Amino acid sequence: MASYVYVKNPNGTTYVYENISYWDKKEKSTKHRRKCFGKVDLYTKQINPTGRKTDIKPDDALQKSERCRVLTIGPALLLDKAAAQTKLARVLRLIFPEDYEQILMCAYYLASEGKALCHAEQWSSRNRHPYGEKLPDQRVSELLDRITPSKQQDFFSRWADINHDSGYFALDITSVSSYSEMIDFVRRGYNRDGDDLAQINLLMITSENTHLPIYYQILSGSIKDVSTLKESVGNLKLLSTKAVRFIMDKGFYSESNVDALYDGRYKFSIGMPFTTSVAGNAVKENRNGMDSHHSLICVDGDDVYATTRLIKWKGHRCYQHVYFDSLKAELGNRKFTHRLKECYGALCSGSEKSGECIIHKQIFHGYRIPKTAA
Repeated sequence: MASYVYVKNPNGTTYVYENISYWDKKEKSTKHRRKCFGKVDLYTKQINPTGRKTDIKPDDALQKSERCRVLTIGPALLLDKAAAQTKLARVLRLIFPEDYEQILMCAYYLASEGKALCHAEQWSSRNRHPYGEKLPDQRVSELLDRITPSKQQDFFSRWADINHDSGYFALDITSVSSYSEMIDFVRRGYNRDGDDLAQINLLMITSENTHLPIYYQILSGSIKDVSTLKESVGNLKLLSTKAVRFIMDKGFYSESNVDALYDGRYKFSIGMPFTTSVAGNAVKENRNGMDSHHSLICVDGDDVYATTRLIKWKGHRCYQHVYFDSLKAELGNRKFTHRLKECYGALCSGSEKSGECIIHKQIFHGYRIPKTAA
């Protein structure tokens, strides 16, 4: 089906294009072919056709362009249902009564395209969305300015009340690398992806029952995981959550963090690094007989050996869980053995690569090391 698109150039001339929509099978998206039909006369407002032969008269084209409008509705059909089921549209209407339709439009665009908001204007003119009109780039910038931190906090509080009745919170931090020099939060820090770039840290809290993100916060790239826990706990108090339970990896572990969680009377599960004496002693105590059938449990289809006992943490009761993954241990042992053999061969041959192994002779205790080895 053909439609007509008006494009105004910076010099003031408005061109009319014949637009034909088609489905691209490779990219699985709607594409458009456009051919210049003519330009609009500045004084008479009539369309002056180009030299291309056509059976359509200018007046007919103008009348059809006023009657016809082609929009892509596929993304909206899916996202309308998602916004209703998660009650996202309802919460946005409560917190942003004047802007919720524009916010939803931006969310639809990001979900369907995944590109920067500076391209949302063109998308909004070709797709059906809650706002119903084209949203210029300038309006997008003004909209983002109106989404203040206090409004965000109000949204998170209402969002948590609706989407988290009980269960656990899962908290984690991820880093996003960036080349930008214009964002204040972009800093040098520990990069989890191994990129030699500055980064932003993104903290997110997710509900275990609904699997929906409940709260997020953008942090400086130089902040460590453990230093953000107290601030996160304080923000959760502002969210008016009744039953907060943390599930955290060992990146959050420190004695001060555990003490803070006990002081706040939170329930939590936290991984402990083997550099701590508590974890090391627990492994030593359970090393023998850990692979007994009495300790076998199944977690998400994976068999592991686990044991639990009640201990004390500075006068507080806590449960210590120790598990042993025999499959992971075997794979790790094979990887280490292959690496050990590779480095041993490099040392014996006097290869230049032996320096890359960074292994001292003491590692090969029990092996005869040639005197020529480094």
